[in-house]
Amino acid sequence: MRPAWRYQEYMTLADRLRSRRRELLLFCEHAPTITAGLQSRPESLLVSREHLQQSGVELHEVRRGGDLTAHEPGQLVTYTHIDLNRRAIRLRSFAPMLLEVTMHCLERVWNLRVRTLNDAPGLYLSDGRKLVSIGLQVRRGFSSDGLALNVTNDLGSFQFIHACGFPGLRMVSLRQLGLDCSRIVTYKQLWDALAREHLGALAGQS
Repeated sequence: MRPAWRYQEYMTLADRLRSRRRELLLFCEHAPTITAGLQSRPESLLVSREHLQQSGVELHEVRRGGDLTAHEPGQLVTYTHIDLNRRAIRLRSFAPMLLEVTMHCLERVWNLRVRTLNDAPGLYLSDGRKLVSIGLQVRRGFSSDGLALNVTNDLGSFQFIHACGFPGLRMVSLRQLGLDCSRIVTYKQLWDALAREHLGALAGQS
């Protein structure tokens, strides 16, 4: 995983991959950034744009699903550039598959069990704290964006927003849970292998 990208770098790459319909599973992390998805509401941003700028946090409006979320160094972002049309994969199957793979990897690598919640995309601990965010963009049958797993990030950027549009939503990281974050290397290897396996299994299913 390369050093933290500015979010604009990722958007440029995503546009290039989409135009060429070139598939890529990408792990990276970002400099402090807040992204506003298609369902974002003004009240989800708790400070002014000027305050964000003074705090060194970028703000980008994006075409993924969802409300506001935050990215920062130490958070593992998994971007999924997949030609769903060519593979004949439906979005309603694709998004749950990504969460299923992530759940399996978290349990296998850290013996950590997480769950999904109705009407609140992502993965959560049993006490309601959120560990993994998900937001996808599909244009012309080609996916981009993906998932964000809080690993060693301090979650400071989340103080500026109602994360995912939910007031009072508490975020959590693997470090805060006292887990061995050096195992993230194993997690990435396992996630990549399982995702490719599941993509093959989904192809052509109705």
